[in-house]
Amino acid sequence: MRLDLGCGPSPADGYEGVDLFPGPGVVHVVDLEQPWPWDPNSVEGVNCSHLVEHVRDLPRFMAELWRVCKDGAEVLISHPYQFNVRAWQDPTHVRALNEVSWFYFDAQWRGNRPEFGETDFVLVDLIAVPEENWKETAALHPEEFERAARNQINVISDLRVTLRARK
Repeated sequence: MRLDLGCGPSPADGYEGVDLFPGPGVVHVVDLEQPWPWDPNSVEGVNCSHLVEHVRDLPRFMAELWRVCKDGAEVLISHPYQFNVRAWQDPTHVRALNEVSWFYFDAQWRGNRPEFGETDFVLVDLIAVPEENWKETAALHPEEFERAARNQINVISDLRVTLRARK
């Protein structure tokens, strides 16, 4: 089983739609802030686009995600970048995330930190998606883009993160 968490009306191809509200493409109506209905080690892959910034208890959400994922399950997460106004302009966003945020869910990286529950995801890939007006600079002048991304807001639009469950 592959799940698209917070899919809204259009789940990703090859994934079963999961959302808080029923609608087209939603196979599972689930409040992901509560214990999840799936069995441990039952999920092969997850897509999660623009949901994690809305989740009030991200460590608990990630612990549930890790619980249901099989060993090696691939988890694709997209979210607004912390230094983009989109990260905070939506009043339903409860957090902003950056590149390092995802390491806290890697047991080998974080060490003994019980507040993160039982989670162990390896960061496989991370892509910084440039804002539209920075795409050409990112492609043609990567050093300039990197410098701007470290020192200015609204250079990076989103992060696309790939995690792999380690059991």
